[in-house]
Amino acid sequence: MSLGLAGVMLALGGALVATAPAHATDFPDVDSESELNDAIDHAVANPGDPVVVDISGDFSIASGLLPLTDGSLTVHGNGHTISATSVSGAGFEVSGASLLAIDGTTFDFYESGPIVTSLGTPADPASSPTVTISGVVATAGSFDIAFDIADTAFSMTTTTIHDSEGGIAGIFSFGTISLQDVTVLDAVDCGIDAYVMEHSVLIADRLTIRGAGCTGLSITALDEASATVTASTFADNHSGIVVENASTGTVEISDSTVSGSTDAEGFAALAYTGTTRLTNSTITGGLDSGYPAVSAIIEDGDVVVAQSTVTDNAVSASPVLAAGGSCGCGGTGAFILDHTVVAGNTGTGVGAPDLLVDTDAGAASAVSWSLVGTVDPSDAATLALVEDPAGHNLFDAASAIDPDLGPLALNGGTTPNHLPNATSPVVNTGDPAFAPPPATDQRGSARVSGGIVDIGSVEVQFTPTLVLSRVTTAVGDQVTATGAGFPADTAFTIVFNSDPVTLGTATSNASGGFSFGFAVPASASAGAHTVTASLGTVVLASAAIDVSGLPDTGSDESVAAAIGVLMLLAGAGTIAFSRRRRA
Repeated sequence: MSLGLAGVMLALGGALVATAPAHATDFPDVDSESELNDAIDHAVANPGDPVVVDISGDFSIASGLLPLTDGSLTVHGNGHTISATSVSGAGFEVSGASLLAIDGTTFDFYESGPIVTSLGTPADPASSPTVTISGVVATAGSFDIAFDIADTAFSMTTTTIHDSEGGIAGIFSFGTISLQDVTVLDAVDCGIDAYVMEHSVLIADRLTIRGAGCTGLSITALDEASATVTASTFADNHSGIVVENASTGTVEISDSTVSGSTDAEGFAALAYTGTTRLTNSTITGGLDSGYPAVSAIIEDGDVVVAQSTVTDNAVSASPVLAAGGSCGCGGTGAFILDHTVVAGNTGTGVGAPDLLVDTDAGAASAVSWSLVGTVDPSDAATLALVEDPAGHNLFDAASAIDPDLGPLALNGGTTPNHLPNATSPVVNTGDPAFAPPPATDQRGSARVSGGIVDIGSVEVQFTPTLVLSRVTTAVGDQVTATGAGFPADTAFTIVFNSDPVTLGTATSNASGGFSFGFAVPASASAGAHTVTASLGTVVLASAAIDVSGLPDTGSDESVAAAIGVLMLLAGAGTIAFSRRRRA
């Protein structure tokens, strides 16, 4: 019996050993190149045991780090700096099924190769590295890309890359590539250059790319790949964002701002296939260089510019927004401009209109619910789109409409934008039937406020109120409804509920206020009711009102007088009755 029990215990013990988690090996006090290489060497030699390195002091790399070809290595920088000057291949070289994680470290490299080079196997995540970067500040110098990544499961958060040839150059063929709160400053070439292919997905949120000598963000999508970039800022780059979409998926830039592009080109899309979208975004402040601020080249893919603002770009030698085919061979794609401001750009005129949509941009191209400043009078194709009554556009061929926007500023949210002034023609002039998406504007505020969606990237927010002069009333009583905080110069329908009775129309003044007098309807039953102010089918504000049984005569004195008359009449009747009895 005891031998049997011992055998069971031994078997269980063996099972526990077989399933026990890998033991992490700590390198707790690393402050030299040789000690960091010892940690890398241990990780490669013992792939089942994760290696954790704690950097305890600044140091320089003189010869280069060993390759990480297998195993798991986590480096906690603890705020320290690793530097290298003119050292070939000084940084981390990652391959195989290895894992590298770096946090809290500053890298100061000059002519010393990328800080991280990672190379995996195309479309084979099981045989490829995983690289995670967090809380890093890095420069690779003007001759090297900071992070050179290929076929790797890659994520980067809260990281700043500065003064390098490029920030991130990546080719991705699997998985989700995540970039959050990544800043790239003063890159000699591209800030971020990403190729996504196969089924890979790029998700970038809160990027800041400034001062790139070429393109701030370049995305090339192939196969079935897709990309989404949100809440990002691209400022003072040679060009802002360039998308080449040859995938069946969607590449979308949303809730973002491109400003101060030195060649004017804020957003350029080449749509071979798939859909490329610019949504809830602002393109502004591009400098005059002969290129459009927004360009769309259409083949068999669609380019959609929606709920966006293109303004204050100094373009004088080309259209501000230009859409057309690259070869004139009649692709199946289309250019769609929807609820977008393309106006208020400087230097525009006959030779540089705000909008040009060429005939080879696709037969399904459309311009709707948008404010367009100028169109070349000889451009019949664009005029036909803009002046089509079914498009409901704001356009005046004789005199360009001023969009009446405020200056570029942080008007809420995380990216700068142009907030429409209260008198702007874009306020409440979008499609009354508009329904999300998007549910919010560029700032994250409600996309519909004031009853009807605005045109452009920013929705003016209204907080209308309705106050009644009397809240306890009777049928026939006169009541004044005072509105405040409504859209300016707009007619609103005033309705008495519960059984709806339309009382009339109140028109707001330039400050969004109105005063409307009405009599409590004869059909109002005793009890609780509401008075509402509506725009179309949308109720913007309401106020409670209670109806009693008798109308108010206007003063306490009149009520007392009426009671006195009734008492006198009652007294007279009593006297008369008494006299008749004596008779």
